[in-house]
Formats: sequence, structure tokens, C-alpha cells
Amino acid sequence: VKRMHIAFVEMVDAEMKVLLDLGADWHPNLLRYQGKDQDDNFVYLASDLCATTLHTMVEKPSFNPFLPDYSVSDESMQMLREVATGIEFLHSLGVVHCDIKPRNILLTADNQVKVSDMGLSKKLEEEETSFTFSTNAPSGDGGWAPSEVLLCKRKTMKVDIFAMGVLIYFVLSKGSHPFGNIFKRNGNIVDGVFELDKVKHL
Repeated sequence: VKRMHIAFVEMVDAEMKVLLDLGADWHPNLLRYQGKDQDDNFVYLASDLCATTLHTMVEKPSFNPFLPDYSVSDESMQMLREVATGIEFLHSLGVVHCDIKPRNILLTADNQVKVSDMGLSKKLEEEETSFTFSTNAPSGDGGWAPSEVLLCKRKTMKVDIFAMGVLIYFVLSKGSHPFGNIFKRNGNIVDGVFELDKVKHL
């Protein structure tokens, strides 16, 4: 169950609307929400049961009792393929996730990927190829968003493609980030300064 403060109810409703708009169109690599409830303080979303996040699996594998020790293996490559497949499916329906990062990639006990947390996602209208945010705009904090997000420019599906590339590096390098430490990432993204040394041997 995902719990969010009542102040974020607008974001929760936006997420539920995107999911409901998918209707019969669904994909095994998207997290399915089963129901919603709320009280005076919190909103609760019931979803598929997952064991961990990709962030926890990569950075703290010893804390995860469900999954084997993390390594760059056929298994980790399959997980990345499943993330990409989930994103590709959303894009085929005109949906831009806008918040792809390791903490929003969930894993079931049998290692199936579930792309989650679509509260910032954007449904493009027919013939629309770019967009802006009127509310609930992603901040870009953490280094998972491209320069057009950081500079508040019009955005396209490339927002997710950029995040997917950074995610691939994060997994294959066992937790490193191509744009450096968290204090320099946003500046490096805007300036186009990156380092790929930790995956050059692969």
C-alpha cells in the first residue's frame, strides 16, 4: 500500500486518471493499482505486491531478503529490458512518465519489473509532440531529468529516454551516476558534462 499525505491528493488523482485512461490497455511491466482510500490525513493506494525497488537492489543488496546478490548479469540486463519495454508501451499510448528513477522501478519477488509512480505523467493529445506543466511539474532533483526539465523548457518523450539512459548506467556501474555526485548533477546535466568510465569495460 502506498501512503501519501492528503496535501498530494491532486497528484494521486492525476496518477489514477492516467491509469484509468489506459483502460484495457495494460502491460505486465506497469504497476497495477487495485484501489484507493483516504482519511483526514492520508491517501492510500493499494497495488501489486512488490519486494523491493531497483534503487535498494543496486545500492543495498545485502538488505534485500527476497532477491539474489546483485551483479551485472543476464538477470540485470533482463530487468533493464523490462523497464524499457514498460516505457515503450506508455509512449505507444502517448503517455510520458516524467519521473523515471530507480526508486520508482519496483521488483516483485520473482524479479519482474513494475514501473510505478505516475503522478507526474503527461498524456499527449493527438498530434501533440511536446508539452509543458501547468501544475505538479517535476523538480529534476537527483539527476534523473534532462536539461529541458531543469530549465523549464518544453518537453517531449525524450524526458523518459534520458532517464532510461541514466538508469542503465546506474545499474551497470552498480550505483554510480554519469553526471557525478548529487551536488553537481543538475549543473553537469545542463552543461553536458558526464563520465562513462565505469562501464567502458563492458
